[in-house]
Amino acid sequence: MNRKKLLFMYIGNSYGIQEEEFNFSTIEQFCLKKVNNVYSILKTKRSENTTPSDFWGEKISDVSLLIGDNGSGKTTIMRIICQWSSCFFQGRLPQDKGIMVLQENDSLGFIAFDKGQELSVTTNLEIKQYSEKDLIDFFHDLRLIYFSNSMS
Repeated sequence: MNRKKLLFMYIGNSYGIQEEEFNFSTIEQFCLKKVNNVYSILKTKRSENTTPSDFWGEKISDVSLLIGDNGSGKTTIMRIICQWSSCFFQGRLPQDKGIMVLQENDSLGFIAFDKGQELSVTTNLEIKQYSEKDLIDFFHDLRLIYFSNSMS
């Protein structure tokens, strides 16, 4: 089965969220280091997976939750993920500033962008930078499920 995951997301400036990092993996943890306006993706730690094998069954590999008080930005983060994914599916980069680390099976990749252009990022990890074609291939069969108990 082709497993795809969003492991890490950096929002530079979008919908009032500025320079925030989010890790969505229970095993891989990433962070950004910014020196002289140059970003570097670093792996910060690797914890042991305490979830028993096949805990989620065959179709689900991991579950991430966004939890917080009302107005803390949970819905905004989900909207940004959906908006950026939609842009990638269409073969274009978002107009926001951001970085996403993605995993497909055992391969890691990242996309970094600012105002619709690629953003230069360095890393010493075994991780490739996705091209626009890679993004179309990655997102072409992606299914997003977003549940909210808010009434809007």
